[in-house]
Amino acid sequence: MTGACSDLSAAAGEPLAGTAPRTDHWLLLEVRGAWESDALDSSGVTPAARAAIDGFLAAVPHSRVLLVRQAARRDLPGVCVFRVDGREGSESIVAWELESLDELASLDLAGGAGGVPVDDPLLLVCTHGKRDACCARSGPGVVAALEQEVDPSWVWQSSHVGGHRFAANLVWLPHGLYLARLDEGEMPALGDAVRAGRIRLAHLRGRASYPPPAQAAAAVLYERLGVNAVDAVTLVAVEVGQGDGAGDGASTVRLHAAGGEHVYTVRPEPGPGLVVSCGGEPKPQTWLVATPVASTA
Repeated sequence: MTGACSDLSAAAGEPLAGTAPRTDHWLLLEVRGAWESDALDSSGVTPAARAAIDGFLAAVPHSRVLLVRQAARRDLPGVCVFRVDGREGSESIVAWELESLDELASLDLAGGAGGVPVDDPLLLVCTHGKRDACCARSGPGVVAALEQEVDPSWVWQSSHVGGHRFAANLVWLPHGLYLARLDEGEMPALGDAVRAGRIRLAHLRGRASYPPPAQAAAAVLYERLGVNAVDAVTLVAVEVGQGDGAGDGASTVRLHAAGGEHVYTVRPEPGPGLVVSCGGEPKPQTWLVATPVASTA
């Protein structure tokens, strides 16, 4: 099987819903210049900074570190650091301006104390070409087009966010919403949607603070109700099923929307073998199928 992994995924009709990597908290570090395949091996991340980063990851459950950059900030002194809480109901962003990342050790990275609150969204577009060619091919154009539609200070190039085969990928913070299969022509509509607090549902992978079964169920519920406001659907509870085989391990997801509770069963089902990164071999996939079972709305 040959071709770009993102083209192969789209051609196979691979569902987006339920594919956002499970994440509650982000640490975003401004590192200009080239990023290595393993982003934290990049030259801007010194051993002192790496020790602070590792401490954050160890202390904060479901946390993730990404490198970010903006072309407009290439020649500015200092670096910017963001601490993001993406948990539903606790969404927040704080920022620090530092002389260098070596100052990370002096910050409360786990709690965010001392950071300056940020009210605007952050829109991260993966452009991590050394990790996968699809991100290099599609990400920069999306960044340039999106900067024409929203405040450019909201838009950041990002290291690998997960899921090369869904490029171009965007993460909308602080909500932790993953959007995928974006192109430059989509940016006017996406800019309008972000300003209005609405989701482009055709591109939704999921909210990262939800387990994958809840992401899949929420995507179906948004579509079924015909709503797309970010807060139109909220998670009540999820019982993640266990099991190793396709068809085993059904999960039960309870969501709130339209004044009532909606219950879904989400089952893993076998999908085709797909290339998950350019140049790799096809790997068996499991797709999540959400079925409504009850509603009080």
